[in-house]
Amino acid sequence: MNTAKGFVFIAAFLAVSGLFSQQPKTDSLRSALHSSPEDTNKINLCLKLLDAWVSVNSDSAIYFGKTGIRLAEKLNSPRHAATLENAVGQVYYTMSNYSLAMKYYNAALARTKIHHLNKITGSLYNNIGNVYYTMGNYELALEFYRKNAEIKKQLKDYSGLASVTGNIGMIFNRLQESDKAMEYYLQAYTIGKEHGNKRVMASALNNMGTVFFGEKNFSKSLDYYLQALKIREELGEKSLMANSYSNIGGAYAELQKPDSAYYYHFRALQINSQLQSKRGVALSKINMGIVLLHQKRYAGAEKVLKESAEISRELGLYELEDQAQQELVNLYKTQNRYADALAHLERANICKDSIALNTQKLEINRKEMQLEFQKQQEIDSVKTAEKLKTEKLRHDEEVRRQSLYTYAGITGFALALLIALISYRAYRQKKRDSETIAAQKKLVEEKQKDIIDSIHYAKRIQNSLIPGEKYIERQIQRLKDECSQS
Repeated sequence: MNTAKGFVFIAAFLAVSGLFSQQPKTDSLRSALHSSPEDTNKINLCLKLLDAWVSVNSDSAIYFGKTGIRLAEKLNSPRHAATLENAVGQVYYTMSNYSLAMKYYNAALARTKIHHLNKITGSLYNNIGNVYYTMGNYELALEFYRKNAEIKKQLKDYSGLASVTGNIGMIFNRLQESDKAMEYYLQAYTIGKEHGNKRVMASALNNMGTVFFGEKNFSKSLDYYLQALKIREELGEKSLMANSYSNIGGAYAELQKPDSAYYYHFRALQINSQLQSKRGVALSKINMGIVLLHQKRYAGAEKVLKESAEISRELGLYELEDQAQQELVNLYKTQNRYADALAHLERANICKDSIALNTQKLEINRKEMQLEFQKQQEIDSVKTAEKLKTEKLRHDEEVRRQSLYTYAGITGFALALLIALISYRAYRQKKRDSETIAAQKKLVEEKQKDIIDSIHYAKRIQNSLIPGEKYIERQIQRLKDECSQS
């Protein structure tokens, strides 16, 4: 049964592409955009509008992206310009316009390399790898995924490293190099576990289960699918839970455990119904019908297989309808209902013809796209080289201008430092002179004090030797009195 394989690839591819999921709230954003001045905030509004429109109207998303790029270039903001070019490239990628996607990725890559915007460069390497992966050029896809992995290591972005490591494993699985695929899936799981990224852990476990399923080691495959389911149930990611339920049901069916197989396919059906995933519902009903058919529960098998065929026809999913019709043919043959078997066989053949026609158209389109892609790559490489040269000249001019500002600043600083040094030396000299004068003044004052003290001391001696006035007056008076008596 191919059930598990189909969903595993879808889950892994969704993990690689990482597209937008924000619901549009365009009215308020547009109003803010029109009233905003031309600054980085307006650029960010353009990015938000692109994000809001991408799942609704790709042309509108591209319009706002290009508007933001023009403004970013006008404001000389290479980071914003590269981010928007990357986002516009993503929109073109979802539209399967790989030539234009690469044009914008390469333009952004030219900017990020000049301005050393490593985080954006890593994202661009991943997205370019996605283009090559989708076009079946696994060698180049591997080269760009590995470049992204190196940048993730440098930035210590372990969550991103785990994801891109899983992508590398997915390429080796597509190349049927199961040993290498397992090696990278195990690395992705280990990195995710070390850094607490349960989503990556579950994806790695699921993909390892797919490798074992492809090798027909269904017991080991089941073990890994169950481990992945446990984590996904913890995370509550319903679409991935449905993927795990379907894979587990497929493993149980191969292990000849129909009751368990039916249970898990039914669980997948319940979630796909909740998510309104018609494709998922059609696939789950086919798987349930196959299990019921093997159990010889023909009425139930006929009911779900017819429902699956009807949904698949409505959606134009010829591969699924062909599978459902073929199982109905087997059922009717078992019941000897040959007229019914013939009718459904005719419808199955119509589906096969449609599949073959679509395959031819896709192959022709792929080759035409490849040729157009190569021509566009050559044109873009010339334009990118010119743009790179222009950006480099602009960058060099900016560096030169900054260098002039730096040299002027250094010269001014040196001059100010010299003036400060001269002023400081003058201050120190003045301070020393002041200290010398103060010392000399103090010395003079001390000597003057000594002289004054000496004078006062001599005067005290003199005064002690010379009789006082009163004493002289008393003596004169005494002599006068003696003379008058005689």
